[in-house]
Amino acid sequence: MRFRMEVFMTLSRNSAEQLSWALTKLKSRFTGKSESWVRRCLKRLRDVEEIEVGTWRVKGRFELGDRYPNYLVKVVNGKYQCSCHDPHKPYSRFRRRSVCSHIGAVILYRALRKLR
Repeated sequence: MRFRMEVFMTLSRNSAEQLSWALTKLKSRFTGKSESWVRRCLKRLRDVEEIEVGTWRVKGRFELGDRYPNYLVKVVNGKYQCSCHDPHKPYSRFRRRSVCSHIGAVILYRALRKLR
């Protein structure tokens, strides 16, 4: 996948090499996911904030289809869960069948943090 240079520049904390490695790892973990999903995860990367051990806040983005200002991603019993999977939220039935880009962004964030 080829990303424009400004994407790398917006993530200046991480070298392009580290980012490339993390994206390769993400894509190999979720081989059935589209390039669009990977790009959405990357766009969300700067919106990830670890608020406590095993819990992250991901800022919602209207342009990516989010309806809420924030989403919480947690690791529960070794599995990722996102608040967008809440059964009271629109499209949650569809989202629960798949890994959302909020979770993908957290996985990407964690992979980059391991490289520090």
